[in-house]
Amino acid sequence: MQLYLHRLGRRVCWPQRVTRLSGVKVALVTIAVTFIVAGCKGQTTEGSALETVTVYIDSGAKQCYFSGHPLAKTEQRLQAAGVAVTESACGVLTGVMFPAVCGGRTEKINLHVIQASHLPLAEQAGFKSVSSLQQGQQPGFKQVACDKRGVNLSPDV
Repeated sequence: MQLYLHRLGRRVCWPQRVTRLSGVKVALVTIAVTFIVAGCKGQTTEGSALETVTVYIDSGAKQCYFSGHPLAKTEQRLQAAGVAVTESACGVLTGVMFPAVCGGRTEKINLHVIQASHLPLAEQAGFKSVSSLQQGQQPGFKQVACDKRGVNLSPDV
């Protein structure tokens, strides 16, 4: 027993109609997958080239005297070492104390996000990964506001 469809005066056998529609759907899906795969061309599946790491360096701030180096200065230091910076921020160390004395160190640090593959170059330039600051479950630092020049606004200890 065959079912017939009547559409626009044409008599089409049901199994043929289903097959014809399925063929169109397969063709459309094939085209869509081709475009998606073509869009991914050149991207790595390893992810190592896209992984980032945050590094820090002491801002150079001195109690009573100097508010620290702006982000642009420490970013230039990384760039001079061949490291591209994708993002920068001001930060402070947490869980550490510094003696309150004029000319003493502060908790102010400059943070920069770089590609993980560039970490050895950054370390050679004097930067460290923020993972080295971790204290148990605490990160060991927090991000704080910078002024318009990129200088840490955290009050001195």
